[in-house]
Amino acid sequence: MTSPQDESVAAVIAALTPFTWRSLPPRVLARRVVAAADRRELMELLGSVPGADIGPWEGPPRLADTDDPRVVNLVQFLEAFTWTKLSLPLLCRHLVAVHYNAA
Repeated sequence: MTSPQDESVAAVIAALTPFTWRSLPPRVLARRVVAAADRRELMELLGSVPGADIGPWEGPPRLADTDDPRVVNLVQFLEAFTWTKLSLPLLCRHLVAVHYNAA
């Protein structure tokens, strides 16, 4: 059984895979991470509604606001070390952990 955190990691990986993510500025990367995690949480919430029929999403998640405190927290985390040396799955695990701990 997967945890909500594991599902968020998978959602963030899927959201970042289409991009040259190592070249994204920390703020853009953080905005994408928060947006992907929010979309996954929304899908979970909608899925818990009896009789709800959730169709597929179209396109990537809309970027989170730059002044969202979760984005600010992730940017601080990213600026604290050389994250571009990590693999995408490992980076996403770290980012989701920071995201959940800040919420």
